[in-house]
Amino acid sequence: MAALGEYETLADKYSRRGIHFILIYVEEAHAIGTGDFLADSGYLQMKQSTTIEERLCNATVLKEHTKIPVYVDTIDNQGENVYGAHPERLYVIKDGVIAMKGGEGPIKYSIEDVVDWIENK
Repeated sequence: MAALGEYETLADKYSRRGIHFILIYVEEAHAIGTGDFLADSGYLQMKQSTTIEERLCNATVLKEHTKIPVYVDTIDNQGENVYGAHPERLYVIKDGVIAMKGGEGPIKYSIEDVVDWIENK
C-alpha cells in the first residue's frame, strides 16, 4: 500500500469517532523478481504467493508494519476480483453496504476522498 502512513493517520483520527479501518492483503502488485523496485527502494517487498500459507506469511510481514487489522484475500483472489482491489482501493462500508468506492490505486487512490466522505456524511 503506497500510502500506508496516510491511511494509519486517517485511522487514528477517525477511529475515535467509532469508525473502523482494516487492510485486506491481496496479491502482490510489485512482487520481488518483477524488477519494479530496487531492493534498497525503501518499499516493503515480498515474493508473489502461490499458496494460502505463503500469502498468510506475507500478510504477517505487513502486519508487523502497521497497527491496523490485516485480513487476507483467498489465494484465488476472490475479494480482489469482486472489489477491483488490485493493486489497492479504498471503500467505505456503512451498515453492511458499500457507501463509497474509491478509485483504483495508485493513480486514482485518494485518502482525501475518504476524508471528504466522512466529513460530509
